[in-house]
Amino acid sequence: MLKKTPVLPAPKHIAIAPMGVGGVQHLIERAYREGSDLQYIRELFKNALEAGATQIEFGPEWRAVERGGPYRLMVADNEPAWARTSS
Repeated sequence: MLKKTPVLPAPKHIAIAPMGVGGVQHLIERAYREGSDLQYIRELFKNALEAGATQIEFGPEWRAVERGGPYRLMVADNEPAWARTSS
């Protein structure tokens, strides 16, 4: 038979701070500095695969190019519709 270990209450002089997400800007900046110039393409590709896509296309958005606007990256995949609505 297993012996139960008693659960002791936390001492009253210890304060537990609430969790938060503040102060992460330096981590984001460091990841940006240390990542390659095309890291975002890897992330988009990985996200599409995790969502169930079997076809992924990367390329310029040709309508913007034809209008003389800024070149923007177009990413298209065939992820299932349930992946888009299940959040």
